[in-house]
Amino acid sequence: MFDESFSGARDLYGITVPQMEAMHGAMKKAPGVVAARQAGGGFGGCMIALVEKGRVEEFIGSVEHIYKETTGIQPVCYSVSPGPGVSLLEC
Repeated sequence: MFDESFSGARDLYGITVPQMEAMHGAMKKAPGVVAARQAGGGFGGCMIALVEKGRVEEFIGSVEHIYKETTGIQPVCYSVSPGPGVSLLEC
């Protein structure tokens, strides 16, 4: 679904720039990647990837290397973890 979302935003709505394409390519080549896509409206937005547990640092190192080699731009990657999600609050 992530790839289809990225392709749909690009192909149907033109929501991408060459740098976003390069980042998507770098993320898809990186070790440990499960899925990668654009988040937000594009045109300088951000990218998100789901990465296998325990491989985040390896993934980030690879993405930073591939992207900088491809574009000449040093990316900034942030590692985050999902929260517990929605739940009922007892007041």
